[in-house]
Amino acid sequence: MLSIGKIDASPGVAARYYKQGDYYTKSTQEVSAWAGKGSQLLGLNGPVKARDLEKVLSGILPKGHTAGWANNHKGHAKGWDLTFSAPKGVSVMATVGTDNRLVQAHRESVKEALSWMETYAYVRVRSEDKSIVFKQTGNLVAGMFTEFFSRALDPQLHTHCPVANMTYDTERTGWYALHSDALYKMKMAAGQIYRNALAFRARELGYAITANARTGLFDITGVPESLLDIYSQRRKEIKEHADKEGWKSAEDLARATLLTRPNKKHADHESIMGDLRLRAKDNLLSLAKLKLHAEQREAPVQRDTKHARRAVKLGLSHLSSREAVFEHGHAVQESLKTNIGQVTLEDIEAELPEQSGRYRYQSTQQQTGGKRIYQGHTLENSVVWETRLWKLLERGRRVVRPLANEKRTHTALAVSSLTQEQKGAARYVLRSRNRFLSIEGVAGAGKSHLIRTLVEAVPSRIFYALAPTASAALDLGESAGIQGGTLAGFLQKGGRDTNHKTILVVDEASMSSTRQAVRLMQIAEKKFARILFTGQRKQFDSIEQGKPYSLMLDAGLEGPYLKKSYRQKNGAMKYLVAAAKDGKVSSVFNLLGDRVEEIDNECLAKEVADKWIGHAKRDHIQIASLDNKGRIAINGYIRDHLQSDGIISSRDHQFHVLSSKALTPAQLTLADYYDKGDRVVFHMGHNSMDVEKDEQYEVLQVKSGMVHLKPRKSGKPLIFDPLTSTTKGMSLYRYLSRELSVGDKIQWRQNLSNGHNIQNGHTGKVVAINGDKATITFDHGVQSTIDLKEHPYWDHGYAITTYKQQGKTTPINWIVANTQNSPEINQKTLYVSVSRAQYSVQIFTDNVKRFRSTIEKNPGGKTSSLEGLGVDIKLPEAEDRRIPETRHLEKIFDRFPENIRTSAMNVLDIFEQRRRTHEQHADRHPTISKATKSLGKDLKTSAAEQTRSRENEAGHDARTAEPSHSRAYEGIER
Repeated sequence: MLSIGKIDASPGVAARYYKQGDYYTKSTQEVSAWAGKGSQLLGLNGPVKARDLEKVLSGILPKGHTAGWANNHKGHAKGWDLTFSAPKGVSVMATVGTDNRLVQAHRESVKEALSWMETYAYVRVRSEDKSIVFKQTGNLVAGMFTEFFSRALDPQLHTHCPVANMTYDTERTGWYALHSDALYKMKMAAGQIYRNALAFRARELGYAITANARTGLFDITGVPESLLDIYSQRRKEIKEHADKEGWKSAEDLARATLLTRPNKKHADHESIMGDLRLRAKDNLLSLAKLKLHAEQREAPVQRDTKHARRAVKLGLSHLSSREAVFEHGHAVQESLKTNIGQVTLEDIEAELPEQSGRYRYQSTQQQTGGKRIYQGHTLENSVVWETRLWKLLERGRRVVRPLANEKRTHTALAVSSLTQEQKGAARYVLRSRNRFLSIEGVAGAGKSHLIRTLVEAVPSRIFYALAPTASAALDLGESAGIQGGTLAGFLQKGGRDTNHKTILVVDEASMSSTRQAVRLMQIAEKKFARILFTGQRKQFDSIEQGKPYSLMLDAGLEGPYLKKSYRQKNGAMKYLVAAAKDGKVSSVFNLLGDRVEEIDNECLAKEVADKWIGHAKRDHIQIASLDNKGRIAINGYIRDHLQSDGIISSRDHQFHVLSSKALTPAQLTLADYYDKGDRVVFHMGHNSMDVEKDEQYEVLQVKSGMVHLKPRKSGKPLIFDPLTSTTKGMSLYRYLSRELSVGDKIQWRQNLSNGHNIQNGHTGKVVAINGDKATITFDHGVQSTIDLKEHPYWDHGYAITTYKQQGKTTPINWIVANTQNSPEINQKTLYVSVSRAQYSVQIFTDNVKRFRSTIEKNPGGKTSSLEGLGVDIKLPEAEDRRIPETRHLEKIFDRFPENIRTSAMNVLDIFEQRRRTHEQHADRHPTISKATKSLGKDLKTSAAEQTRSRENEAGHDARTAEPSHSRAYEGIER
């Protein structure tokens, strides 16, 4: 494990603190040493002297070296402490087991990680245009102090590496302050490099290891568990604190380590060792045998490139499923985690450039996304998908006829209740010649009302509402009076029933992934349909890779922008939302004033629940937590209050719910992500494993990389290796207990069809419970009795997450931001959260200063491969792609009734689309295509179909126009 902390003590005190490690050993082995290329430049080598360390921490340089900080060393920040700690079993064997080989292995592993950390040494430089840029220097001035015991005097082999706040800039030939953000960002990566290096060396020393690909941790196999418990006073303190906070990740454990650190005790080496031997009792013999056995097995480990190749593919697959561009250090970290003890930094660094095909690893030059990237990389596959998106958008311009003629457009808008801004947007859509269009607008701009007007304006068209979330699709569908469904569901069916009359309205378009957008546009192009994207780029992005909506807008996706919001009902809220939209964080907090309340972390959830219970308007308040743990805690406290007050039944019924682990496809292939008691659900059948669709299994155990499953219903147990078996269409869930009472408010968390008409995100009230079944009245007017054992996809709904809030409206919004648990605190989160409210917003956080500064530093947003590579994605000016003959016919067809005009115009569009396809094919293959011969037949057939349709607007039989229609189509055929 690696922890990083700022050195706050004075340089003299800090230097003495590090040198106190000398009393821990009486061996001839040096416990301190200078490290880093920067130390060599200053002539600092060998053991660290307190006086030299005090000088570099003070910013005092030897003669002949130039300091770039103001007033030489006065007020100079001292530096940072990087502490590398060995696993418990390694520490026990190195100290009580007296295996000095492990001490040396530890120190060499620390050097390896620290040396790599130098590649993330940067300085801030103000460029000629006054902007701040970050420049890589590649050198650190650091010391290494190895200690053997924890503050509680348990075995804990660890090395403190004080890193001075200085690095040498070769271009400016001087020393400048170190930019520490990059070190903090790469903390987990450097820690993983250290662990993999130590695990590999431990194996070479003859030890067997046990590793976990999920946590990235390992330890020596064979050290008695009872002894580890005896020597784990400190670990127990950390674990108790982490459990209390609900922390589980490596980052959380590192945080708990710092928060629970006691003062250092002073004792000599021999007395500590005597105490440890006394506490070990009968286990000393076991340690001696383990050491002897390891010494007999000591031998070099043969490296196999297939391990590195597999590790890199898993690491890159995991990262690229969420982001198009990522840090090189994170690619190293994720790759190393999958094969601890088999591969080291050297193997991964050698394999990454060797990747080819869709995994080709290429560096990026430009910043992209909301967070600073120091050494960005992307994959060829990500570039390909974004390029497809760009090409589809380019091919979709000026290729279709307007949805309505001028007269129809004027009539439809004249009788509508739209505002002038909305009418302008509607007119743009009705008269556009683009297959792909956008209506972007601020939150609450009335886009749904506008869509309803479009539906009414062209009744012969088939509008269909799509959205990344089911609730957003249904909300749009209900408000616009059209059918709707999820984007994923639509794509899974291949766009079935889509044709040339279809207009796909994609709401909350910013939440769609690149792959989803590309596949949808491919369907529309193939079936001559149209797509209208609606949303706002400043709202939440997809969980998966990409930001296609934002990219298309930058490239030239055309459409109106709605500036006015109708959601906020008072001036204060309008100003607040406008400031959040523009990223004016300081203005947002000034406008909120005392409505940003700081509450201690341990009491945050409870106090918010108490305030909600005591509020006179609580039924109009939506609580939105930035993290899932906070949501669950708030729901629990609110239920306790409501039961005490008799508002919900005091009788609890015991149920279980499935909570998704939200793993990437790469993570699903690793057995370490499966825990006993988890539930595996196969959303599609697999004949190879004899698994049926929607079948649910319980994880009985995970052994030697094999996952043992038991079917929930009758059937044979299943044993499978996720690494070699297909995991497509499979999800992994935690199996959690939940209490439910009559009167409880719940939120449904999965789409439920079969006559229920309930979607993910719908909320409702429990009106009856009978055995495993609950009768629920949902807020959208549906009452349904559901078997909760059969469908365990729900949770209490008093508080929700901010991500679930997008697209929703509430009178009052309470935002709960725990800065220690919330993974995404940024300007997008702030904007979405405050823009949900009509009348008022209140923010509760454990640390106002940290919450605000985090938002100021992080605009939020996904990365893009093309942006990172510096590709100019702006489309060239579009040309009118109609041929002269069809321009003349278009004017004729504009006079027809709306339903006949629609079909006639579609015929022209299809004809020209095929012509363009044929020309492109002919350019590549100069042969005459038979496809052209069928065009006349297709058009004539379509003409015959149109003559059989009835005129709705003029009220007369369409057959009266048959001769002229037929002549027109015959002209095309000729």
